[in-house]
Formats: sequence, C-alpha cells, structure tokens
Amino acid sequence: SMMAHTLLYRVCYTRKARRILVHSVAGGVGQFLCSLASHIGIEVIGTVGNDSKISIASALGCKHVINYSKNDFLQEVAKITNNEGVGAVFDGVGRDTMDKSIDCLWPMGICVSYGESSGSCNNLDLNSLITNSVYVTRPTLALYKANKIELALSANEMFKKISDGILKPQITSFKFTDIAKAHQALESRATTGSLVLTL
Repeated sequence: SMMAHTLLYRVCYTRKARRILVHSVAGGVGQFLCSLASHIGIEVIGTVGNDSKISIASALGCKHVINYSKNDFLQEVAKITNNEGVGAVFDGVGRDTMDKSIDCLWPMGICVSYGESSGSCNNLDLNSLITNSVYVTRPTLALYKANKIELALSANEMFKKISDGILKPQITSFKFTDIAKAHQALESRATTGSLVLTL
C-alpha cells in the first residue's frame, strides 16, 4: 500500500492525468493503485493476465479492463480513448509491456515503471520518447519514504483508507516452509492481491 501511495501521490500529480493505465491490476500494488485512483475520480483502465481476473478489476473500480494475454493492450487503449491515450501508465511488468506502455501516453504523459515481473527493460530507446515528449521514471520506495515524517504521515493516511473501507487488502498467506509453493503461485499468475509468508 505504501508503494501505491508513493506512485499516485508523490511520483506524479495523478489527478492531472485524469485517465491512467494500470498493469496487473489484480496484483497487490495494482489493487491499491486502482482503488485509490478510482476513489479520487481518476478513470482507470486496467490490464489483467486472464479472464478470471476481469471481475476483480471491475470491482476495484476499473472503468475498462483488458486481458493483455488475449488482446493487444495498445490497440485496446487506443479504442477506449479515441486515440487520445492516457496521462499516466503504472507498469510493474517491465520488458513485455514497456514499449507499448510508453506508446499509450498522451503528450507529456508519464510512464511510471515500478517493477519488472517479466524481466528488465534493458533496451529502452530514448528516441521513442521524442514523439510525444513523454517522461519515464523508476521510483524506489526507500527514497520517497526516507523522511520519517513523510513515512508516518503516509502510513497513517493509508491505514485510515483501510479502516474507512476505501482500501480492502486481499492477502494470501503461505507458511515460510511452503516458500516454493508461494513462488509457483506467483509465477503461474494464479494469485490476486498480496502474498505474505508467515513464520
């Protein structure tokens, strides 16, 4: 939840974006991003890896949901937005999505890369940013929350959103001895929400 807070409220002024694309919206960070963004009135387009997660994404507040394993999300975003694109993309996938994520942006939009579940983006072509003068950033939570006052204020804000029912964490627990099963569940993309290892 702290990562979602950072991405939406500190990395960029998301309200100005008005319309955003969130990849892997059924995952841990994706769920918080979608819930927070829709709560503050931002139109959210979410991507999921399979049809079983579409209803989850819709319940979280996605106005549009794209199964990116079946459909080209760049083409779908173009259709949804009448070729206008989105003001911000939140991409925790990486290599498999980055180029198209950048192409989804409207002029001066921002692509926020916060993870690389499909692998690292080693070949980002800076010239691809010229067409629409877009921004790309790779924020780290440790830097954004290094100040103790910022950390405490952000944590209190997020706990309040949970207690008010705005955020509804979905957590799947695995015993630490079942760490291999947890990795298999993550790799199979069968999970939704956050995974926690218990000791």
